[in-house]
This record gives sequence, structure tokens and C-alpha cells, in this order.
Amino acid sequence: MPRFKVVDGIRTQFTEAEELERDAEEQAFLDEAPDRARQERDRLLSNDVDPIVSNALRWNDMTDAKRTEWTNYRQALLNIEDLEGFPDAITWPTKP
Repeated sequence: MPRFKVVDGIRTQFTEAEELERDAEEQAFLDEAPDRARQERDRLLSNDVDPIVSNALRWNDMTDAKRTEWTNYRQALLNIEDLEGFPDAITWPTKP
């Protein structure tokens, strides 16, 4: 399907070189999807999980059930690459 751009108010079809350049940009974006998903996972671990599980006072104040929820959440984040749909259609686990 041809692509178009607007130049000076006139709709113009991409040149072959522009099509190839855009294809390369889109492929690069797709190729980077796993890295973006891992970065999001790492951000969630760092910002949401680590402050809870690495703080002995907070951790010890939790019930066993709550600790299990946090442990399961952390493990689900670590296993995100194994989920069907990775990296394009990730259903992120719900934070406890």
C-alpha cells in the first residue's frame, strides 16, 4: 500500500527511497519491542517490587497471603518473556 506525505499542502506519494526508509524505521521499531518490554518490566520491578520485598520491616509486617501475592507478582514480571504475545501483546500482571 503506497504511503503519502503532504508537501506545501499537496498530497504526494512517497518515493521509493522514502518507502524503503520508512520500512527500515518500522522494522527497527518492531525489532526493539522486546527491549522496550524488558525495560518496562525492569522499571516495574525497580519501582514497585524492590521497595517492598527488600524492606525487611515492610515485608515482615505483611501477612503470609500478602507476601505470596508480592512473590507471585514479582515472578510473573520475571516470566513476562515466556507469555504468549510477548513482546507485542503483553498482559501485564496486576500489582498487589
